[in-house]
Amino acid sequence: MHISTRGPQPKLSLHAIFNYILKLLHLGCQWSELPIEKDKNGRPEIHHSSIYRAFRRYETHGSMALT
Repeated sequence: MHISTRGPQPKLSLHAIFNYILKLLHLGCQWSELPIEKDKNGRPEIHHSSIYRAFRRYETHGSMALT
């Protein structure tokens, strides 16, 4: 997967998003229960639905085959 040239710049790197996906798979929790770090303003640095969309993109692309 590559970073697109259109649209706004992502707030987090793909590495950080992938680490959230790995954390979710390790914990076995629901997407909404995923512990997300806070930014400097005290707000979550990313919404769980954005991580889910990245996960679905990886899965659709064939990068992550879970059986």
